Amino acid sequence: MSNQSPDAMNVIGRVESNHNWAAINPSDPITLGMMQWYGNRAKGLILLGKQNDPSGYSQYFSQTTAAQQAEANADMSYYYVNQDDEQSWHAWAATDSNHQFQQAQWESDFTAYQGVCDSHGFPSQNIRERIFFMTMYHQSPESAFRVLGSVSGTASLQLLHTTALNDSVLRSYPNRYNTAYDMLVNWDGTSAPPDFGQVGDAPASGGNPSNNNITST
Repeated sequence: MSNQSPDAMNVIGRVESNHNWAAINPSDPITLGMMQWYGNRAKGLILLGKQNDPSGYSQYFSQTTAAQQAEANADMSYYYVNQDDEQSWHAWAATDSNHQFQQAQWESDFTAYQGVCDSHGFPSQNIRERIFFMTMYHQSPESAFRVLGSVSGTASLQLLHTTALNDSVLRSYPNRYNTAYDMLVNWDGTSAPPDFGQVGDAPASGGNPSNNNITST
């Protein structure tokens, strides 16, 4: 099994939440998990949890307002979590079953992001550059494409990094992009990531690919 997806999760999970499965950003509409899935992406994560971990969902989260909104297929782009949502998510996110379906969602995201890289000229062997692009894309697709439009899919990791730091939006997040660059420039492009809390050899199934914006940190 390729290390590329878990390595990408390692980098993006670090800059999104410092590898915190239970992370919530209460300042923005509902934003959940290590990868900080936002709004309707968070709704999708909740429903994936209901599907893949029904006992955990029933025990920890099914009675929350967030769950009721997700089950009603409400637009959660403007839904802010309440205290019960937060406490319930923290309890659920302490379990390995929760981590596994978060990994499953990331696997689907990664597959979709790889397709975006393929369609924009990133050589398949340039995995470090691909993951840096994914780090931008996960935060803001529009900004990621703006950076790419200033360089190209064959740009070096260093050029992607310096261009990101000059972007009108991404330059407001220098710690994010400096950290991602430092992690990638010191990686050989093939080794497995360190233990950041990942569960099992493979994630559960059922995540949904999406090209939607997720969140900024």
